[in-house]
Amino acid sequence: MTNYSRLALNSISTLVDRYSPERPILLGFRLENVRPPLFIVGTPRSGTTIVYLHLTNQFHFAYFSNISRRMSFFSVPSALLGRAFFRRKSSLENDFGVTRGAMAPSDGWRIFHRWFPRNGTLPMEKMPRLYELKNIVRIYEKLFDAPFINKNNANSVRIRELSELFPDALFIHVHRDPMQSALSLLDARQKHRVHAGEWWGPPPPDLKNSRFPSEESLVAQQVVGLQRHIEDSLSLIPDLQRISISYEDFCRAPAQLCKLVEERYRQFGHELVAWSNDLPGSYEIRSKAARFDKATSNSLKREIRNALGDNTALGEKSCQ
Repeated sequence: MTNYSRLALNSISTLVDRYSPERPILLGFRLENVRPPLFIVGTPRSGTTIVYLHLTNQFHFAYFSNISRRMSFFSVPSALLGRAFFRRKSSLENDFGVTRGAMAPSDGWRIFHRWFPRNGTLPMEKMPRLYELKNIVRIYEKLFDAPFINKNNANSVRIRELSELFPDALFIHVHRDPMQSALSLLDARQKHRVHAGEWWGPPPPDLKNSRFPSEESLVAQQVVGLQRHIEDSLSLIPDLQRISISYEDFCRAPAQLCKLVEERYRQFGHELVAWSNDLPGSYEIRSKAARFDKATSNSLKREIRNALGDNTALGEKSCQ
């Protein structure tokens, strides 16, 4: 997307948001959530989607559905519409995080873009308006009589804003072997025909405007840099409100995470309601290693080592 296209899109988005019939309703009051919302964060291609889909199939949660994502400036009316006319079907199918079905869980990108720039943090001029998002989350919570859950990789650079907006929020950090995340991210960039030097997914804030000598270098710096940023942001949040789990451990025993999430909500005085028990007891641990030749893999491995430096223990702790 060119700079002119981004400018035009942002201008249209601002106008639509300003005159959205939903906004006067959101401006009229300030609500507080009753149950802690749950945010799933992680680097792109780290396994956040399968965790999100498993939890939303295991428990009764409120979330941004596909119909709400498509009608992002009418998120509350669309939720009412979806609940009235569509049925939620249990499914784990997705294509790079995109699910099928009007009521299937969505990352809610377009809804978050009403306040946050794409893959970025909140501009200071929009900070006073962030309570509108809090109102929406509370309305969803009330409408579906369940805690709100969301997975959006871009929220990995917004953890501090979200924790300030929702002081009782829970965070699940999904991490993965850096080499496997990087291989999968490189594969995704090729399949989506991302231009060399452009980001696909959120960049580490301190590297947003950096240039890199190769695709392997960019991918390695994105995976390692974003992982560090997430860990630094979560270190400011109480232990009880954060869970860290590796993609590999989740795939081996997803029930372990479900039990931990259930226990955390119980500690906050809320019982999660089971929605479906017909879920896999384990998942295949996937790898894109076979997609690339030896030269590319070795180059990527070198770049990851350079990015890691002395921090070789990055993301080693799991399910705590």
